[in-house]
Amino acid sequence: MYFKLDEKNLDEIVAAFQRDGVVVLTDVDPRPLNILTRMFSEQSGLTPEQIQVAGQSGGVEITPEVRRRLARGYMTPELRDSCLEVFGDLLVRLIGPLVHTSKTFHYQMKPRSQTDVILRGYHGDGREVEALYGIHNEFTAARVLTSPSAVVCWVALNSFDGKALYFYPGSHRLGLLANRWLPRHDRAEGIERVGEVVEYQPERGQVLIFNFLLLHGSGAAFETPPSSGPDPTRISCDLRFFPFCGILDSEASCMRPNPIDWIRERAAGLTDDLLLAPLYETLAYLGQPVQWSALPRYSVAHWARFVEGLVKGDENLRKQAIEALVNTEQGFDPVEEYHQRFAAAKLCPRPYESIKEVVPEAEPRGN
Repeated sequence: MYFKLDEKNLDEIVAAFQRDGVVVLTDVDPRPLNILTRMFSEQSGLTPEQIQVAGQSGGVEITPEVRRRLARGYMTPELRDSCLEVFGDLLVRLIGPLVHTSKTFHYQMKPRSQTDVILRGYHGDGREVEALYGIHNEFTAARVLTSPSAVVCWVALNSFDGKALYFYPGSHRLGLLANRWLPRHDRAEGIERVGEVVEYQPERGQVLIFNFLLLHGSGAAFETPPSSGPDPTRISCDLRFFPFCGILDSEASCMRPNPIDWIRERAAGLTDDLLLAPLYETLAYLGQPVQWSALPRYSVAHWARFVEGLVKGDENLRKQAIEALVNTEQGFDPVEEYHQRFAAAKLCPRPYESIKEVVPEAEPRGN
C-alpha cells in the first residue's frame, strides 16, 4: 500500500491501485504540499508551524466565519500546474492523457475527539470542515456529475496522532454500491458485504491516491473524548482529477501529444477494464469508435457505455449501462434511484473547446 513516488515504481503503484483502489505515496515532491500549506495558512490564520504541531498536540481553534471560508478551497494555476508536474505521469496512467483538475477542493481540520457525523458534503455553514464523514464514494457523494474513474489526491498537511480515514479496499471494483452517504462503519447495517475495513494514520509528506468508487469515511473518534488537555487535529486537503469529461464545465489539460493516438495505443496493450474505462470514456465523449472488450458486470467501464448513449442520444443504451454498473447484491440502493440521478446529464461545450487546438476530433457538443 505504501510506495515511493518514483518513475521506477509507477508500474507497482498502478498495480496496487488496480487491486485496492487506494495507495499511499511517500517521498513526494513537496511543491503541492507547500502551496497547500501556504493557502491553508492564509485562509485559516494559523501559521505553518501551528498547522504541523496541531496533529500531535492540538490546541488550534477557528471561528465560524473561518470555518465557512475553509469549506471550499479554490484551485489556483500555481497549484494545478505543480500537481500536474508532480502527479502527472501517474494520473495519465490511471485516467488518460486529457485531465480535468477540479476547480474547488476541501480543506479539513478534524479534532481526534470529534463525534459530530454528517451524511452529506457541502453544507454552506462549513460544518463539514470539522465534522466526521459517513461512508461514501466520491462519485455519488458529489452534487456535480463527473466520472467514476476519477481519482482523489488526499494531502496530509500534518502528521496526526490518530486514524484520519478508513477505506474498504477493493470496493472500487464492485460497481455502484451507494447512491447516498451511509452511516459510519460501526453503524452501517450490511457494510460487511463490502469487505474488510482498513484505517490510515497520516504523515505530512504522504499523499493518498484513491479511486472515485472506493467506499471510505473519516477515521474513528475516541469512544470517550479526553476530558482535558489538547486535542490533536488532522489537517488535510483533497484534490480531484478527472479523465476528459464532456459534462463538466471546466477546461481539460492535454498531458501527451496526439492524445487520441496515445489512447488507442495504450488501450491495445491493456486487459484490465479498470484502466480501459477512462480511455473508453474519453473516446466516447469525442464521438470516436470504441473497440469494446467484454465487460464484466459491475465494471466501471459501463459508464463509458453510458457516455456513448449520452453522445448518441440513445436513452436505452444509457439505461442498460447503469443497470450493468449498479450492484444491488452488495450495494444499498435500487437501480431506479441511479436512473433518476443521472437522467439530467448534459454535454457542455467548454471541455471540448479547451482541447480543440491539440485534439481536432474535439468537436464542440452540448448547448
